[in-house]
Amino acid sequence: MDKQLYRIILSLVSFVFILGVTAGALLAYRVDAGPDSALNAYLRDYAGLLRTGGAAAAPVWRTFLDVFLFPSLVFLSGFTLPGVAAIPLLLLVRGFMLSFSVTALVAVLGTDGLRLALWELGPQCIVGVPCLLILSVCGAHTALKLLMMARGGTLSGKLFPRPLIIRTGICIVLLTACALADAYLMPGLQNRIISPG
Repeated sequence: MDKQLYRIILSLVSFVFILGVTAGALLAYRVDAGPDSALNAYLRDYAGLLRTGGAAAAPVWRTFLDVFLFPSLVFLSGFTLPGVAAIPLLLLVRGFMLSFSVTALVAVLGTDGLRLALWELGPQCIVGVPCLLILSVCGAHTALKLLMMARGGTLSGKLFPRPLIIRTGICIVLLTACALADAYLMPGLQNRIISPG
């Protein structure tokens, strides 16, 4: 993989993701989260279920879907010509969703919301976001090469260089570990993260 191209793509995908994060935080800040709002009621009900241990654990397939959805879409977009536009859009949406969720939790629940956000979204952010960015770079690199070939250009280097395959494999292993931890380790401990009462 051309190192200069790799750096440019990494800078662009990081910028787009941060743009989504910023938009999500700003919108969550502007949304009505007052005591009578539906968002406030929903988040307070969820926190109440956690306090009492009444929150049901998500099925394993749902946990894997949550962890793998955006990385898979980004990776698969790399095999298409529209992937050049789809990958930034997916990064924008994912950054927006994560940021909106965290900001809304903190706005409504305060310190409990921050702890809940770190607990619920922390593992996916610590493992999932770097993997998403790595897979975005790999996908965008492949999509750009395909676009150049479609426009009559010649392919310089391999379409799937060895570093790309290794990085993808490492991301799959890390995302699988994250999904298994979310499915089997987190549910038994989650009622301890919200203050009683």
